[in-house]
Amino acid sequence: MKRAYTLLVSACLAACLLAAGCAENEALEYRYNAEKMFHEANRMARDAGIKSELNAPDTDERIRDAFSRTLSYCYDAIGKVDSTQNPAEFLELSSLAYHSTIRLSQHLYADKAFDSCIALYDRLRNLTGLSSYQTMYATLNLGQVTQAEGRWSDAVAIYTDAYNGYYPPLSPDGEVEFKLFNLPSHIFRIYNQIGDTAEAYNTYLQAETYYRDLVRDFPGTDVAVAARTSLASLYDQAGRHDDAIAQLNAMADSSGTLGVSAQLQIADIRANRQRKFDQAMAIYDRLWDEVSGKDTTYKPIILYQRALILLEKKKYADAREALIQLSDMYPRYYNANPTAQLLKSRSFELEGNWQRAETEYRYLMENYEGSDEAMSTYLHLENHYTKEKLKSEANRWYERGIENYDKMIGIGGSAAGRALMYKAEMYRQRKMWAEAASALEQLYIQFSDTRIGRSALITASEIYRQRLRQPDVADSLIEAYKRSMVDMTEQGS
Repeated sequence: MKRAYTLLVSACLAACLLAAGCAENEALEYRYNAEKMFHEANRMARDAGIKSELNAPDTDERIRDAFSRTLSYCYDAIGKVDSTQNPAEFLELSSLAYHSTIRLSQHLYADKAFDSCIALYDRLRNLTGLSSYQTMYATLNLGQVTQAEGRWSDAVAIYTDAYNGYYPPLSPDGEVEFKLFNLPSHIFRIYNQIGDTAEAYNTYLQAETYYRDLVRDFPGTDVAVAARTSLASLYDQAGRHDDAIAQLNAMADSSGTLGVSAQLQIADIRANRQRKFDQAMAIYDRLWDEVSGKDTTYKPIILYQRALILLEKKKYADAREALIQLSDMYPRYYNANPTAQLLKSRSFELEGNWQRAETEYRYLMENYEGSDEAMSTYLHLENHYTKEKLKSEANRWYERGIENYDKMIGIGGSAAGRALMYKAEMYRQRKMWAEAASALEQLYIQFSDTRIGRSALITASEIYRQRLRQPDVADSLIEAYKRSMVDMTEQGS
C-alpha cells in the first residue's frame, strides 16, 4: 500500500513538472515566434530603406501588415502566458508589443491615420509588462498623435501626465530625455505664440515649477544644468532678464568658473534686452582675455559682438575698425558671414553717409545672394526710399526684391523657404495683404516640417484676422499651427 502511494505521489509530481515544463516551453515558443516575426518585419523595413525599388506603396503596406501581425501575435501570446510562472517571457513579449506598436504607428502616422495610432497607444498603455520608461514613451507618443489630430487641449492633458508621471526625465542609461524634458516649455511656447495670454501664463508657471524642482532635487547633475538653461530661456521670454542671468551665472562649476557659452548668453541679454552696452562690453573684454592664446571658435564671435556694441553706442568708425580687425585676424569667418558686411553697411547709413551705405548694401546683395542678410536688404532699401518719398526708386527695389525672391524660390532648398518669407514681408510692407497671406500659406505648404514654415501660419493668421477680416480662416490656421508643433526637441518656434 505504501509503495502504491509513493508511486502515485511520484506520478503526480512528474505530471506537475511535465505541465510546468510544457508551459515554460510554450512560453518560450511564443517568445521565439514573436522575436522571429518582429525581426522579419524589421528586415523588410530596413531593406525598403536601402533599396529604392522596394520603397513603393505596396511594399509599405506589406511592412505595415508584418508589424500588425507581429503585434496581434504578441497580444495573443501575452494573454496565454502567466506572468508569475514565466516572468521573463511575459516581459519580453510586452516589450516586443511595445516596439511593434512604435514601428506600426510610424507608418500609420505618415499616412495621417491618427485614429488608428491612438487606438494602438491606448491599448499599449494598458499592458502591465511595460517598463515605466516604455509607458512614458507610449503616453508621449499618444500626446503627439492627439495633437496632430487637432485635439490640442486633450494633447496637453496627456503631455502633462507624461512629464508629471515620469520624474526625473532620464532615459534608462541616465541621459536627459529631452523629448520629455522640453514638454513644459514647449506647451508654454505654443500658447505664447498663438496669443492665448491666460493659458500662456498658467503654463509658464507650471514650466517654472517643473524646472525649479529639477534644480532643487538633482543639484550638480546634467539634468539640473539643463533645467537652469530652460529656466534662463523661460525668464528671458517673460522679460525677467535679471532672473535669466541669475540662472546662467548659477551654472558655474565647483571652482566658480562659468563656461564661455553661458557668458556669451549673459552678454547678449545685457546688450540686446537690457541695452546695458557697457556691461556687455566688459563681458566681451573679459572673455577675450580669457580665450587669448587658445585656438577657439569663440574668438571671431567675440570680435563681432564687440563691433555690434560699438555700433549701438554710435561709435561707427570704431565699429568698422573692429570689423577690420575681425577681417584681418579671421578672414575666412569674415568672408563667410554676411552679418559683418551688413553691420558695415549699417554703420555708414547711421553715420549719415547714405551713398556709401548703398554701395555697401549692393555689395552685400551681390556677394551673399540667398542669405537672410542679402534678402532682407531688398526690404530695407524699398522701405528707405518709400520713407524718402522717392516712389520710382522704391518701386525699383520692390521689383528687384520680388525678382530675386522668385529666383531663390526657383532654385529650391532652404533658401527657397526664406525667400518666400521675405516675399511675404515685402508684400506686407506694401500693404498687399492678400498676396502676403498667400505667400505665407505657400511657405507652410512647401516647408511644413520646418520652423520657418510653421511660424508662417502665425503671421498669416494675424493678416487674415486683422487685415482681411476673415477670423474663421485665421482660427483654422492657428489650429493647423497647434497640430504642427509636435517636435519636442525643437527650441524656439
